[in-house]
Amino acid sequence: MNDSRGQILTGLEPIVYDDSKILVLGSMPGAQSLKMSQYYAYEQNRFWRIMFKFANAEYSRDYDAKKELLRRNNIALWDAIGECEREDSSLDSKIRAAKANDIASFVKAHPSICFIITNGRTSEKYFVKYNPGLDHTYLPSTSPANASVKNVEQLWLSALNRMSSAASLPKGSPY
Repeated sequence: MNDSRGQILTGLEPIVYDDSKILVLGSMPGAQSLKMSQYYAYEQNRFWRIMFKFANAEYSRDYDAKKELLRRNNIALWDAIGECEREDSSLDSKIRAAKANDIASFVKAHPSICFIITNGRTSEKYFVKYNPGLDHTYLPSTSPANASVKNVEQLWLSALNRMSSAASLPKGSPY
């Protein structure tokens, strides 16, 4: 059940397209995201605003528009954690008994993916622990809990632009 009071929480299905080149991994959706079945549903999270800025598009709150933006920009979205317990909070520090998603199998099933980004330290921690040998780029969390980091947007935009340019070159997936 997707109740944040210590019960088992199950993450969302990945958003992925045949031509996705960049996989962004969060840790585990927060309570609002699980309730709405939408990635980064909490408006204070900077993720979607950064994505729209990267795409040079006007921000929209419409979830279908957000998913279309990912599709047009060859970005897939999932989480490092597929299942966990988390009591009364959306904070990553409250995650317990986490079970990782099988990212290695996922990227093998989606050979167009060339780059993996971990969104924050918790995502990176579980990705590295359960996917040894897969390359990734760590970027600071877009969560409002990480608001003290002032250059998050700049770091994300720089990495996305670099990866997007490199992914347009003809080459096979490194995975």
